[in-house]
Amino acid sequence: MRVVERSEYDYDEWNGRLLVWEEPRPGESYAIGVDPAEGVGADRSVCEVIKIGNYEHPDEQVAELACDFLDPIVFGSYVKAIGDFYASDGMEAFCTVECNAPCGDTMVSDLRMRLDYSNLFVWKAYDKVSNIYTNKLGWWTNRTTRPKLIARGLHAFVSGDLIIRSPYLIDEMSDFERDHFIAKAKARYGRHDDRI
Repeated sequence: MRVVERSEYDYDEWNGRLLVWEEPRPGESYAIGVDPAEGVGADRSVCEVIKIGNYEHPDEQVAELACDFLDPIVFGSYVKAIGDFYASDGMEAFCTVECNAPCGDTMVSDLRMRLDYSNLFVWKAYDKVSNIYTNKLGWWTNRTTRPKLIARGLHAFVSGDLIIRSPYLIDEMSDFERDHFIAKAKARYGRHDDRI
């Protein structure tokens, strides 16, 4: 494994390859955020790896994989390998997959059933009809959760509670804006926000 130096960044070269800023360290815990895409050359599937902060250091991005050509099933295998690589105490990295993408629920189901990935985020939603909390795997972004997620991420970044290493993520963050016409935060026209 080779740790990437800043002067080596070139999106075309790194499309579909894992960028690593820090290899796993004993005693540290890791979390993975996954935004799956269909793998047809449009949106990118993205896997961001964060070293979870503690009293000694803040949360820190340690790896990133972005790809616009792998289907969600194949990309899920990459996520599994990354989760195993960043495992701690015999448990894969904690993984949260965004499920409301056209193929997100397919990927999270495949991770759990075929790839036996056990450390997945569980969405606890209150079902008003049955009067119970349901347990669904994966994260569901909607008009209620999206602004909260963006606000927390921005606060962590600005306050120094989250260190970002990827110049591609920073580039996408600079293109992120609030569209008052549709009341939604998103990338500027023609740009991407998959890493965010």
